[in-house]
Amino acid sequence: MMAPKQFYDEAGALIFVSERVGLVDQKHRWMSFRKRSTLSGVNRLSSPALPIREKREEAQSDLNAYALKKG
Repeated sequence: MMAPKQFYDEAGALIFVSERVGLVDQKHRWMSFRKRSTLSGVNRLSSPALPIREKREEAQSDLNAYALKKG
């Protein structure tokens, strides 16, 4: 199993993979999120390179590739 990794974007927002709340019974529920500050909420990071996935490992692999590409 791949260890979860978190990244920071160029604006300093935390980027991470998490399970979408409320979709426990649905297959595709793992996705990347962005948290801009300790006072802000969490938003989905929407990108064709970061689709909603069935497994955490798939979503994490997408995020790792996305982060490498972004530098």
